[in-house]
Amino acid sequence: MTDLSLGDLQSHVLGILDESIKTPGVIHQELQQDGHAREMSRADVVDLLEVMREHGQLEYAHGEFREYTIDQ
Repeated sequence: MTDLSLGDLQSHVLGILDESIKTPGVIHQELQQDGHAREMSRADVVDLLEVMREHGQLEYAHGEFREYTIDQ
């Protein structure tokens, strides 16, 4: 999937979300542009985001499914 460890990838996602609420498509695009997830599909990013949400790192923004923000 990628050369980065899961922890590094999660750190990059948190950095992206530090700025605002994002959809998986936007997060996927930013990870690819930054060179962190060139070989990840959008589905892979959704899976990663859901794992991070299940571990309390992220939450759905405004209760909306598929918009994410940092769990505060």
